[in-house]
Amino acid sequence: MAVLEITPQALEVRLNRLERIGAFHDSFAVPWEHIDHARAIKDLWPHVLGWRVPGLGIPHVILLGTMRYRIGRDFTALYKNLPGVVLELHDEKFRRLLVSAPNADDVVRRVITGA
Repeated sequence: MAVLEITPQALEVRLNRLERIGAFHDSFAVPWEHIDHARAIKDLWPHVLGWRVPGLGIPHVILLGTMRYRIGRDFTALYKNLPGVVLELHDEKFRRLLVSAPNADDVVRRVITGA
């Protein structure tokens, strides 16, 4: 499962080797000031938009990679019905990040409070 690591400068999205292969993407970091909004969500699947290009996907089982749609693209790392976080970004390659993560509440708290 993708790991969201909270650092003082950025939120790091760490992918293991198999996730990097399935998502056609490497691990990356998003500076805190580029995150506009964060929501902890119990079911991420209804929030998925667009077409998966490139990546790996089996509906409601796994979704890794880039989702493209008319006004942008999202990065997704979703697993089954696990809860996670939706992050809305600006000045980044992706408009949103949708990631299944056990520490979703910690990420949302960091975005809201800044500490």
